[in-house]
Amino acid sequence: MVASHEVALINSVFQKGIRDYDVEKAYEAIRHVQTTPGRAHPGGGLVGNRQIVPYMRLGYVPHGEGTTTHHFGTKEEGPVSSTLEYAFDDWNVAQMAQALGKEADAREFTRRAYNYKKVFDTQTGYVRPRLANGEWADAKSKHGDAKRPDSWVGMGFIEGNAWQYSWFVPHDVGGLVDLMGVEEFNRRLEEGFVKSSESNFNATGDLYVHFPINHGNQPNMQAAYLFNHAGQPWKTQHWVRELMYNYYGDNPVTGWPGDEDQGQMGAWFVMSAIGLFQMDGGGAVRPIYEIGSPLFDKITIRLDPAYYPGGTFVIEARNNSASNRYIQSATLDGTPLTKSWFYHDALVDGGSLVLEMGPEPNTNWASGPDDAPPSMSKPR
Repeated sequence: MVASHEVALINSVFQKGIRDYDVEKAYEAIRHVQTTPGRAHPGGGLVGNRQIVPYMRLGYVPHGEGTTTHHFGTKEEGPVSSTLEYAFDDWNVAQMAQALGKEADAREFTRRAYNYKKVFDTQTGYVRPRLANGEWADAKSKHGDAKRPDSWVGMGFIEGNAWQYSWFVPHDVGGLVDLMGVEEFNRRLEEGFVKSSESNFNATGDLYVHFPINHGNQPNMQAAYLFNHAGQPWKTQHWVRELMYNYYGDNPVTGWPGDEDQGQMGAWFVMSAIGLFQMDGGGAVRPIYEIGSPLFDKITIRLDPAYYPGGTFVIEARNNSASNRYIQSATLDGTPLTKSWFYHDALVDGGSLVLEMGPEPNTNWASGPDDAPPSMSKPR
């Protein structure tokens, strides 16, 4: 929602092998935006990151009583959600630095990418606004109640709440699982989907305080794929299908019943319909794809020969239907695939992913502790 996520876009393009431009200038640009204060633009608004200076000094963006959902009191104060989003962009800078052999930058920005931990309250199990002196903001103030962290709307969260933003660590979901504990991680996530199914996974206005999942806005559109990282990929398969069948419609009124900023909601559907997703935006030095539950029986991806030699990559879902949404087994280029992810390299080299589908979850497939997709603190 905030920060400067062109950083992630530039890094992802680079990591995908598209490099027919001034790579050093591109890197200079993303490093600059993560180290230089934002400023007013002559045409109105702000360019850059408003709270990057206190973030670099404290390791988080401090909360102040002037903080509201869209307007912040001073340049030193801001939303806790900015800390999470700055940390994600830091990770992207670190990955591009690593690929370019800039070792000092890679170490520094990787260190900063762990700043998400500085706003995670281990006692409540949620991210939480923090004052400049290091103390937690008083959740019993007019802004909300510590016993209802999903009600912290306006207390330092941009178009979201504590429940939604506590999942926003796309570059280190493995680290987040460790912070929450895997049982609580899966319990809370499942509870959120069950509750939010009552609103077709859409929560706007006052509904923020009632329904955890808000697929109609950016902060937690990745939620269904989080189960892949916590040993329950069959739940990713289930809830991805529920979102595609129930949230999205097929006419001008119901097609996109939410906030289609930058095409993200449509892109989510396209990727999910073919059965793929990228939790971290594809920014790792060696990018990966996660597997969901494709709507189509067969998908052929035609690869651009200017960048990739593979010709085509085919995704086939055998015995696929609305009820047969669960992966029973998988093969990648004819070899058994026992994980819920694979490398970008395998896709652009051409070949096939074959999924055998069925009506009941196979809770053994891709559910082992070493089967989860890689993340910053848990490389594979």
